[in-house]
Amino acid sequence: MDEKGKKKLIYDSSQETKQARQDIYVKLLHRYFHGDSTDKEKQAVEEWDAEHSWSRYTQRMDERKMEEDCEGVWNNLEKKLHFKRKSRKRIIALRNYAAAAVLLLLVLGVGGLYLPNQSRSDSEALVANYDTYETGMHERKEIHLPDGSIVHLNRDSHLHLLANEFDRKQREVWLEGEAFFEVSKNPKKEFIIHSGNLKTVVKGTSFNIKAYKDLKEDAITVRSGRVEIFTDNEQLATLTKNQQLMYNREKDSYETETADWQDAASWLDGGFVLNYANTEELKMRIKQYYGVEMEIRDKALKGIHLKSSFVEGTKIEEVMNTLCKLYNVKYTIENSRVILHK
Repeated sequence: MDEKGKKKLIYDSSQETKQARQDIYVKLLHRYFHGDSTDKEKQAVEEWDAEHSWSRYTQRMDERKMEEDCEGVWNNLEKKLHFKRKSRKRIIALRNYAAAAVLLLLVLGVGGLYLPNQSRSDSEALVANYDTYETGMHERKEIHLPDGSIVHLNRDSHLHLLANEFDRKQREVWLEGEAFFEVSKNPKKEFIIHSGNLKTVVKGTSFNIKAYKDLKEDAITVRSGRVEIFTDNEQLATLTKNQQLMYNREKDSYETETADWQDAASWLDGGFVLNYANTEELKMRIKQYYGVEMEIRDKALKGIHLKSSFVEGTKIEEVMNTLCKLYNVKYTIENSRVILHK
């Protein structure tokens, strides 16, 4: 396995690491309570000394504040882990597991609380075997997985996998950002990618997933083979070559369409690519490629999805001049900040 860009998730104070850890916590509990855990994940949850951690938390909290936080916890349980109130009694009856669920959701930020930093803490033990591959704002990486699959990770992206379990019963990874997958064929072991609310399941194919947390829409575009896409165990679509699914996280809605996979994945060549991009994505791409902020005034480009691409090394002035001609807008650069207006 390529060691470059690989690091263990550790319990440190960086916001980026906290977010990655929080995402894994939620997925661990979601899988555990729905019976989808691997043996190692199940063991990690069941052997976690949740009651000890719970007592540490309650000692620092007055009764009223704790009650308010617990109400927030159950709201989060319903939203993030898809538990219904009618199942609350059943979960609370399992006191240790209920304490674990409450703690993990408190870690998510209910009341802005985090567990105290501790070396090799209980919470760290849950994620000690997760490997993370990541890219900075201005870099891309090629990752070779143990099963022979190749993942091309775009800028400002993160890929997680459970190292000791990957390629045993199944192949499973978590993506935040954008990646192009070339999945090694194995009819006996599914390859599963979790990205936001979506789960993509394949057995050997190639496709692009765009799932940046700061964007409202996720996109999955297929180059070869067949891709099945699910959310909350409901199948949304089956895609084949040059088909694309667009999923709106805010509206929990989706649509499928015909799309050239090369348009979606042309970033592989290092170019600046806008593939049906809205203004939020335009601002994100400008920051990724050129390291500058963009401000959009006068509702310029409102409701427009941009489609354009530029080869690697294209100057920002050329990009902006082309976009202005295509979409009848103007731009200025002030103090290293791009301002787009009518």
